[in-house]
Amino acid sequence: MSNEGGDGNNNNIEYMISPKTRKPPPILLPLPENDETPLNTSIHSLRNTRRPPPPPPQTPCRTPHR
Repeated sequence: MSNEGGDGNNNNIEYMISPKTRKPPPILLPLPENDETPLNTSIHSLRNTRRPPPPPPQTPCRTPHR
């Protein structure tokens, strides 16, 4: 298998081949400006957000259709 166009050190390809042994590359976000609120992007903050409760189940209509 040839390795064209690179130095053979591509972490993205290694992650796709063996996701259990390699971590994905980090996602880099720009730093916030002085008056901006920084985004909380940790996995735990995304998992711990509360979801609204599911809607109640709909009961079937009991009126006869004509």
